[in-house]
Amino acid sequence: MRILVVDDSALARNALCAIFNRDDSFEVIGEAADGYAAIELTRILRPDVITMDVRMPHLDGLSAIEAIMSQCPTPILVVTGATEYAGRRTEFEALSRGAIQLVRKPSLAEGHEEEVTGLLDAARMSARVPVVRHIRGSRGRPTPPASNGSIGDRPPRVVLVGASTGGPGAIRGLLKGIGKGFPAPIVAVQHLFPGFTDGFVTWLDEVSPMPVREGLPGTILKPGYAYVVARGASVGVSPELTLERSRAKPGPYEPSIDALFGSATELGPDVAAVLLTGMGDDGVEGLKALREAGCWTAAQDEGSSIVFGMPQQASAAEAVEFVGNPAAIARQIVGQTAPRQIGKLP
Repeated sequence: MRILVVDDSALARNALCAIFNRDDSFEVIGEAADGYAAIELTRILRPDVITMDVRMPHLDGLSAIEAIMSQCPTPILVVTGATEYAGRRTEFEALSRGAIQLVRKPSLAEGHEEEVTGLLDAARMSARVPVVRHIRGSRGRPTPPASNGSIGDRPPRVVLVGASTGGPGAIRGLLKGIGKGFPAPIVAVQHLFPGFTDGFVTWLDEVSPMPVREGLPGTILKPGYAYVVARGASVGVSPELTLERSRAKPGPYEPSIDALFGSATELGPDVAAVLLTGMGDDGVEGLKALREAGCWTAAQDEGSSIVFGMPQQASAAEAVEFVGNPAAIARQIVGQTAPRQIGKLP
């Protein structure tokens, strides 16, 4: 796998190059110290994956990611040394501009082998992602539905969301479209690398029109709130709308989208479920079970997905009633559930 390393610190670039060079499955083909050089080297060298710092002089990582994903789409792995949330707002913004994952910037010192292994594994995964072209602002454009996909005249008891690679930006778009005062709770499972959950929940709470909290076993779901499940064991939704530890057999993903979706089949048809961008097939089986139970189901479209794997497999399995970008899915949920209430909101 051919790697382009982008960081304004020569020390950091040397450390990252040393990590990749000691693994025979990687070849470092170039280094860049700012966003302009990153864009140019991506165009010339066509790497399999880019490691990107976001705080750089001349042109920062956010602008570079945006340009690369619109001109020469390439899997981008954001490698961050920020240890506090105040230093991570930009990293989460990078995910909504097309980056694949966030990972910690590892040290070569003893005792940091787990971070080194995490970086190498993330680079391998990212290199396999079939990314698509993204032009800034295109994700907000409406997408024609695959079918009428009407939810009905009354709001669901709960909205369930599953996302993986590229999910943070898609979840933000969905919550922004649904808006403040929605008459049901929203629960989202998001696959994240360890260490980023607190920052992600805080960032999403800041950029979302509705309050966002971490979802943990025992959490009582409140209407108008969004809950993020991104670490620990899988959870399900009880008939009393409380998160509980999943009774499903542990699978390859923890927390599992399938476990969340599958638990909601006991709630009857008053459930809306959405599968967003991501690699793999987590959520497909659960989404199909919900549709068979009479629930409304939706999946993100290819044009707005960072990775079209999970939504594509859900559509192939006939588990989806509506296909669109996050904004279109949100409009469908809001427009079909409580138009009078939403219409009165400021």
